[in-house]
Amino acid sequence: MTRTLGLPLLLVACEAGPKPLPVAGDFATDDASVADTGASGAPAVPYEPLPAGRLIRRAWLDVLGTVPPVRVVTAAESDLDTELQAIWQEPALEAGLVDFFDRAWSLRLDAYDFTPAEVDDADRAAWAEQVGGEPLHLAARVVTEDLPWSTVVTADWTVATPTLATLWPLELSGADAWTRAQYSDGRPAGGIVFTNGLRWRFPSSPNNQQRVRANALSRMFLCFDYLDLPVEFDRSVLGASGDLSLATRTEPACLSCHETLDPVSAALFGMTAFESYDLTEQSRYHPEREPLGPADLEVDYDWYGAPFAGAVELGEMIATDSRFGLCAVETVARVLWRRDVDPTEDAAELAHLRTVYADAGGRLQPVMAAALQLPTWQAGHLDPQTQPETGVARARLLTPRQLSHAVRDATGYTWTVADTNLLTTATLGFRAIGGGGDPETRSPPADVPGVGHSLVLDRVSWAAASHAVDADLAGDGPGLLVGVTASTRPGDAAFDSALDHAHRALHGLAPEPLDRTDEHDLWQAVFDETGDPASAWAAVVTVLLRDPLFWTL
Repeated sequence: MTRTLGLPLLLVACEAGPKPLPVAGDFATDDASVADTGASGAPAVPYEPLPAGRLIRRAWLDVLGTVPPVRVVTAAESDLDTELQAIWQEPALEAGLVDFFDRAWSLRLDAYDFTPAEVDDADRAAWAEQVGGEPLHLAARVVTEDLPWSTVVTADWTVATPTLATLWPLELSGADAWTRAQYSDGRPAGGIVFTNGLRWRFPSSPNNQQRVRANALSRMFLCFDYLDLPVEFDRSVLGASGDLSLATRTEPACLSCHETLDPVSAALFGMTAFESYDLTEQSRYHPEREPLGPADLEVDYDWYGAPFAGAVELGEMIATDSRFGLCAVETVARVLWRRDVDPTEDAAELAHLRTVYADAGGRLQPVMAAALQLPTWQAGHLDPQTQPETGVARARLLTPRQLSHAVRDATGYTWTVADTNLLTTATLGFRAIGGGGDPETRSPPADVPGVGHSLVLDRVSWAAASHAVDADLAGDGPGLLVGVTASTRPGDAAFDSALDHAHRALHGLAPEPLDRTDEHDLWQAVFDETGDPASAWAAVVTVLLRDPLFWTL
């Protein structure tokens, strides 16, 4: 059953924001329009895509969260489509999709308002990572197993770790680090909706009465955020007593949101905790408190005009809302394009992805695969005849987590202190300084490099390069410098072969002749100064890591 909505609330325009970045339609010339379609049904390409090696690198970073091995880059140069299709069989798919959905929903925090006393101080960062990871792993598992996307809000299972199960009422189906699990406290089936991970990410005060959680679900699965609505009212509407509850039920300015938000919030009262710092209260679902929702909010359970039976049907109401599938497609596009979608300019590509979603029976993996074939995602340099020549082909910064994974897998180095990753955390690390945004306030990652990004990159690049070179020269390294020994010199075949391999490993491209010359000269200059081949190689690898071709998509 598909529920359609015709409420005036959903037609209220959001406040004007900055002009959206240029999109594919801006660059169409003559008859080459993004609305045109080829034999595949996908929008035609109004500009040239990136080289195949760069595209497979972009795909691995976007979907798997790391850089591809050189063998994959080389294979993609001959057959890109086959390598793009092979991504969905990679063992790292679920872990990469966890990061993908975190970029969409920002569920991971460094710490939570409530951390159980049973968690040792040294384990708190790891605990926080697992709490935020629970709903993300559930979503990633749904896509990895190619299940209908509706499973994400209707499943009677979650995905959890043995550590989470020691403190939460969970029954695990296996001993893996992340395995299917079921809650044993009587909570209804609802996938992410009733996970403790989502519950702890969006705490609700007694006055808030589950509204923050209801809006989080709306934002994540309907792409509709009540906080975007422009609402104006005079505080005098609260009366002398400042009665917020009365105002939300009677004042037109309040009703514009609360008329539809509160009947949904009422279905979440099983997550009400009477004690904010008690593990049992905060980790267990309370079925006996479900009736408090309609009573306290003075509403009936209602999904935008359609009555429902409360928590037991909430997940199904979300899944059958006509906006659910549209939002899923928009979420994929927004994460891959690194910008908000424009319903007009992006109309052809969005329509294509919606068709894929419908034809696939509401599965998201085919949508993501199709998105990797679209012009806006594949955009490289623009056709010289198109105007303007900037915009959609802009480089996209790696997120701190992508950068950390790319450095780790290419060089074997991870920047940590006390087992805390300094690139991906802000409490102890430098995520915010490096442009990673603030998940707690939902501020997005930077889309242009700044001073902090440069300083962080400088530190990581030199440390990672030194680590990789020392290990490779000792014969037990990550294999970045293939065939190199302490006696290898510029001009040797092994020297140039190693450069070719390192460029493909880090950039997805073979070096240009000028690159090769400059790197020869740099290696020789450092060697002449130090007499140490390791220092010379470390200088070259540092330059490759600091090159925008490494830290952008």
